[in-house]
Amino acid sequence: MRSLAQKLELRTYANDKLVTFQMTTSAGIAVDSVVGVPLPIIFRYYHLGRAYDLHQLKNLHPTGTVSLDYIALQLLIGELEQVAALVADPVIQAYNATLLPILKSGLTDKTSRLFIKPP
Repeated sequence: MRSLAQKLELRTYANDKLVTFQMTTSAGIAVDSVVGVPLPIIFRYYHLGRAYDLHQLKNLHPTGTVSLDYIALQLLIGELEQVAALVADPVIQAYNATLLPILKSGLTDKTSRLFIKPP
């Protein structure tokens, strides 16, 4: 069992299974590298989404592959930014810093999709 102090350190999640985030074009071609987020952090995002009634974060429950279109991607970016402003969690801040540039890269092409795949 991890203590609260451990849960707020990035190194705690070094060996956890990863949920992958990948942007693709309308032709299904990957446009950026795959970003992995540890499963416990995905659950943290999911529960924050439930707590604040943020619809796209609630979709991050890793029960299957999730595909987000341009509009849903915009909403997810906004929700991640809102959570970062609300919660003083260094792990969330670190993963937002990794995820947001990749997600925002998808805003340049309205046909791109974000695929979120469980481990």
